Amino acid sequence: MTLSSLAFLLAACAAPEAEDSGAMARDVAVGVGFTCALTRDYQPVCWGEDAAWLGPAPAHEYQFIDAGGGYVCGIEMDGSISCWTGSDVPEEIALTVSSAPSGSFQSLSVSLGGACALDLEGHAQCWSREGLAARTPTDVVFTALEVGNDGACGLLEDATILCFCDPEECTVNGWPEGAWEQLAVGRFHACVLGAEGIPHCWGNSMYTDPPEGVRFSTISAGWDYTCGVALDGEVVCWTTFFDDNSALDDEELWDHEPEGVFVDVEVEWSVGAAVTANRDIVDFGYTTGGSFQEAARTP
Repeated sequence: MTLSSLAFLLAACAAPEAEDSGAMARDVAVGVGFTCALTRDYQPVCWGEDAAWLGPAPAHEYQFIDAGGGYVCGIEMDGSISCWTGSDVPEEIALTVSSAPSGSFQSLSVSLGGACALDLEGHAQCWSREGLAARTPTDVVFTALEVGNDGACGLLEDATILCFCDPEECTVNGWPEGAWEQLAVGRFHACVLGAEGIPHCWGNSMYTDPPEGVRFSTISAGWDYTCGVALDGEVVCWTTFFDDNSALDDEELWDHEPEGVFVDVEVEWSVGAAVTANRDIVDFGYTTGGSFQEAARTP
């Protein structure tokens, strides 16, 4: 769970109730080829081209959810974590969901590279198919934590950054000094936002060149790109993977950046979900096969 998602949850609680549970998303998470959200009744629903991988969601109430490659994890009302996946999920993007830690937790983050959660004291506990747990520092307190493809980064109590990963494969080492308010970790790069709203990114240089002169309220990192909500509510994405640096115009993967005014955006792999102040979800990127409104109305 990112700081942006937490801010979105607070906004959702403050906003007027929608007339139909299918029109309100309390939280949103994106995986590889699917999107999931929590309904007004705190029930998870998923849709998209690859949502069938997951199988049916458990009949639990969740505070937060987050999605990885082919799995979803959530924090239930009692603070415990449960995850689910399907039998048809490709092995290369699966996670051993049964290894989720026991106890009570305040936030979580899952991605292709694994999963981590912060307990009520801010200590990290991680689990994954690639041994992220063995590299997790246990003697520090985090205020936020994000998992990427080959490691994780967190904000400490003094707002500085600490990342941990395999030293021989890590692409998120070399993080910037200073105090930061939000971070996002992608496949081979990471970004942070400071008080001024200007992104600072590091890692693979192909994905770390944010647009000049744009200030953001929130950011989210995907496979080879980053998206954010600008201060005027526009969703802006960037990558130098394409020659013209034109914010994800590959027609095979991306339809377009969503039009409208938004308060949050979540991206993973090549899937994006932007959220309005009324808690409507607008999908973009490589995702087809339904919507939150349809999924929430399905018995």
